[in-house]
Amino acid sequence: MASYNASPFIRHRLIDGNVIILDLRSGEYKILDDVATAMWLAVLAGSDRPCCIEQLANTFAAAPAKVAADLEAFLHEAEVSGLLTSQLPTAPAIGRPAPRWPRSCLASGAWWSLFATTRMLAGNGFADAYAKLSACAKPKCDDGDGFTRLARAERAFSLAENFFVIPSAPQDCLPRSLSLYRFLLMAGVSADHVIGVRRFPFQAHAWVECAGRVVFDSPDFVRCYTELARM
Repeated sequence: MASYNASPFIRHRLIDGNVIILDLRSGEYKILDDVATAMWLAVLAGSDRPCCIEQLANTFAAAPAKVAADLEAFLHEAEVSGLLTSQLPTAPAIGRPAPRWPRSCLASGAWWSLFATTRMLAGNGFADAYAKLSACAKPKCDDGDGFTRLARAERAFSLAENFFVIPSAPQDCLPRSLSLYRFLLMAGVSADHVIGVRRFPFQAHAWVECAGRVVFDSPDFVRCYTELARM
């Protein structure tokens, strides 16, 4: 059996006993059932075909021939749908730094980020927006002014939000978090954009972190979600 890896645009995590997959091409989530979860984990663990079949047959008390057929069908479907690939993973490309916004007009930059990101999501969809923002290099903050820069950026973003209404509010975590992430990079602040999920009931949430601190969101609320994707 060929060696398989998750495709570059797939994010996955074992949560409460089942693998949850986020397809960054579409922004859609997929929850694998118990059998598909076991197959996914065995394949990505690098087990060879006989070991995979034996392991799965023992786990589910199934006939090896039936397991072999089901495994082949699973791998075929996963490859066709782009969830798995037999190609070796490639190193991520080094992106361009986001253009710096002048400190004197940070609030205008925050408003522009809200406007431009919302338009980008509405016009080109999640996949295009996420790919473009993923390609932005994060600024290096070596001047010891990171906390001051973040505080200025937070004030500017808070002010800009008073003059901008996201159409999907109050369920606006994705456009808001992507806008905030984009703006922080433009303000010279290194940040992470995080997407998390919870199983019961299933729900996804997106937020921004700076140096491990949740920005413009409730840390207690964020802790309810298991991280699935980070850029």
